[in-house]
Amino acid sequence: MNLLVGCATADSSTREIARHLAARVTASGVDALACPVDEVGDADRFEAFVLGSAIQ
Repeated sequence: MNLLVGCATADSSTREIARHLAARVTASGVDALACPVDEVGDADRFEAFVLGSAIQ
């Protein structure tokens, strides 16, 4: 499976959480990429998504 952990962040804390989550998922054997949602490009290459954003 190829997983996107997408994020939108105001001051990078959500990005750090996305990176941590992607690293843990990858360690369990699933391909995961943490990426800001505005930099994803072609979302068709992913089979599953986890999305997070900042709360203000």
